[in-house]
Amino acid sequence: MGVMRFNNKHTSFLSDVIDLYGNTAVVTAFSSTATLTTSFAEGTYDMWASQDCYIEQLASDGTAGVTSSTGYLLIANNVIPISISKNEKIGVVRSSASGNLTLHKVEATT
Repeated sequence: MGVMRFNNKHTSFLSDVIDLYGNTAVVTAFSSTATLTTSFAEGTYDMWASQDCYIEQLASDGTAGVTSSTGYLLIANNVIPISISKNEKIGVVRSSASGNLTLHKVEATT
């Protein structure tokens, strides 16, 4: 059995480093009624859901009209990157049951 050594330098190349300080995380509960998130600051976000759901991206003055016929399927527990323009919102709906949609800002648009 090998010996574990702590405080060794990490020599692997890290390509997906995210600075969490100052970035936004939003959790929106959803159900079988279309739900709308709050408006987001412009940037790139990681998005995932606790249940399969359908999503759509809307302008800040949009209304939640997403359905299983008009939305994009987001499979539960899969993280996808999404680019959001200033003040856009995400509409989300589930055919049955309920869940949470989570977005975490990972990069600001410059």
